[in-house]
Amino acid sequence: MLFSLPDRSMVSLSAKIARVLVLMLFGSLTVQSAQAEVFKYFDEEGTLIVTDDPFGTKKRERRPYRPEQNKKNSVSLSQWENVDYQFYEVSGQTIHDAMSASDRLGPYDPREGRNYAGQTRWNFGLSYTMDFSYHREGDLIIASVLISDIDFRSDIAIILPSLAENSSFASADFKAWEEFLQRLAEHEHDHARIIQEPRFRQEVISGLSAIRELRLPGGSENHAEAMVRAAIESEAGAVAHAVIRKIKQKNDEYDAVTDHGRKPELRNAFFQRL
Repeated sequence: MLFSLPDRSMVSLSAKIARVLVLMLFGSLTVQSAQAEVFKYFDEEGTLIVTDDPFGTKKRERRPYRPEQNKKNSVSLSQWENVDYQFYEVSGQTIHDAMSASDRLGPYDPREGRNYAGQTRWNFGLSYTMDFSYHREGDLIIASVLISDIDFRSDIAIILPSLAENSSFASADFKAWEEFLQRLAEHEHDHARIIQEPRFRQEVISGLSAIRELRLPGGSENHAEAMVRAAIESEAGAVAHAVIRKIKQKNDEYDAVTDHGRKPELRNAFFQRL
């Protein structure tokens, strides 16, 4: 059998093709990495709110209830350090006048289309650090993700009525008003307790920590990092929204069980199941 030496031009062409293939293969396996710190702020409906605070939560001066501001009709309320108390003024000559004014002037609930004497409003701030790397495989971008330094905290405001100075209750009526306000505050504190239930925070941490790999349709190389970053934030937002929905459901369930605080004897049974 006769052998012949390969043509020099063919050798040169083969070498070029090999180099191109190596470069193409290297390019498909090139790993890009990035890190970002993320801050989000959600209201109780799960809507993203833009603020200037780097954590994502609104900074507000806490306003604890100070009975000395209204010495004549002051009621001593137990209060939580991490809750903001806001008061609206009601007046009347009897307990029935004041309670009627509370139902009429209290915070409005748009879902139920009515006012309530008391209300708990809340928001959540979410922060985390995301480290990620990615490479291309064909038409896909494969991203490896590590989310750490996760923090998920609540910003709670409780709204209650305050008796105006011009109210002149009889002693029996004032005692009844004091009891009414204490029960109302207790009910709103229970809502705050639900919101701050540790397992909800743990669900956020576990859910974000479980985001480890994303497979995205490949876009242009110039936008690949932005696509990965946006996809991670979307996944993290979905975790937060799921937990917010659970908290809302539990708050609604608590109101249904206790008839918005009118059946306080059922509160212990609810929290045993929480």
